[in-house]
Amino acid sequence: MVSTGIEALDQRLGGLVPQRYYIVSGAPGTGKTTAALQFLGAGLEAGERCAILTQDDPDDLVAQAEFLGHDFRSAAEGGQLSVLQYRLDFAHNYARVPEPGRLADELHALLANEPQARFVVDSAVPFLDSETASGDPAGALAGLLERIGATAYLTLPGDVDQPQYWRIYDRIVTGAGGIFHLDRVEAQVRELSIRKLRQAAVSTDPFRFVIQPGAGVVEHVARARHQVPDEARRRVVVLSLGRALPDDFAAGLERAYEVRTFDAVASAFTELARGHFGALVVAFDPRSPEAAFDLVRQVRELGISSAIVFVSPAKELRATARARGLRAGGDEFLTEELHPSEFLERVEGARRRGHGAPEDGAAVESIILQPVDDDGEPLAIEEAELRRAVECQVQGASHPFFALATFRPAPAHVDATWRALCQQLRVREGDLVARGDDGRITAYLHDINRRHVKELLARIRKQNPRLTAVDEVEVLTYPGDRAEVDAWLQAAAAVA
Repeated sequence: MVSTGIEALDQRLGGLVPQRYYIVSGAPGTGKTTAALQFLGAGLEAGERCAILTQDDPDDLVAQAEFLGHDFRSAAEGGQLSVLQYRLDFAHNYARVPEPGRLADELHALLANEPQARFVVDSAVPFLDSETASGDPAGALAGLLERIGATAYLTLPGDVDQPQYWRIYDRIVTGAGGIFHLDRVEAQVRELSIRKLRQAAVSTDPFRFVIQPGAGVVEHVARARHQVPDEARRRVVVLSLGRALPDDFAAGLERAYEVRTFDAVASAFTELARGHFGALVVAFDPRSPEAAFDLVRQVRELGISSAIVFVSPAKELRATARARGLRAGGDEFLTEELHPSEFLERVEGARRRGHGAPEDGAAVESIILQPVDDDGEPLAIEEAELRRAVECQVQGASHPFFALATFRPAPAHVDATWRALCQQLRVREGDLVARGDDGRITAYLHDINRRHVKELLARIRKQNPRLTAVDEVEVLTYPGDRAEVDAWLQAAAAVA
């Protein structure tokens, strides 16, 4: 069986059937691309060859994978991962092709040097969204999947039961090995439901999840929060698994906390099972991390929500180890190369936060919503408020994906550009629009990538053909343009 890369889903399914394709559906922002990247990441960790056909900018895709804890750049440079991007005019040209099967031949040729174990099409809409000259819009896609022979994911926006998918239902939907549908429940919490499955499974019950940096999709379980007795809050348990904690780290902990040290799981487990500590520090050998990760999984299964901090030397530490440690239930992943004072600060931060969501659910993703007038029409905010909202996303949200678009319309077009943006943005779902004194208009676009920004601008141009400002827009996406966004924040702070 093939791992999905999502532990909660693997526990229910036992994995995916090799060489079958699966559909991942859901509205924008529900986590379809994240699930697809995690599926590929699991394959790369297992040493498999993988490929993705994407509508997104490859640099954005690599940045998003890195945020989730997967090193796609090294995999691509080493030939383990192939990244193919749709041309902007793909759907238009595809509809004119008299023999869509020839397209499958070309794509197959690009991937034919070595067999691909995993293949992702994100999204499949360009194949399915137009009537081809042959009248079989899904035929080329089905043929491509069959010829590649990989275990595959197809992402589709919306729900496969919607009318726009009826004409390809028999060709694509009925042939899928399974359909996983994603929904947003509340704030950061989403839900994965198994709409169809053509294999035996332990369970097909839906589960709720959050997307965490360095860990990706992690099951969200609402349960009573474990309480640490007041007298034990400043207790730190140190466990050495094949690697001792550096002396200066250990000395710093001894000065700051009540420390209990163990060098074996058997001697420490009774202490860990009680959960009477503020933090657990696990020092381990990066060449054999499984014992540390397995222990942390067991601690979390007991309902212990105290902070867990992994410590390892950076040398010989695999790039994927941090992601695996966080998925196992860790809260911080520190290296021995840190300065002792920074090590203590990071441990203290983790101890204060604890692990998991607060009892009343996940926090909202943005503390600022666009103000509206009595008629419900958006009112402009100042750039300082916009900067504060962006800072909250970068520093506080578990899944900070967004775009910043800055427009510089001519004075005569400022109001028209403002109205056009307000008509298209999701101001009730977190989008924000600010107007500067110099006529600039800056939009914060919540949970969106570069491709969706281009689609938004295309809609505005279509509905407002006289607006030239939409052709003169600067776009930054996060985390793809992380350095540029940080520079924008710092520049804005300096002006303030």
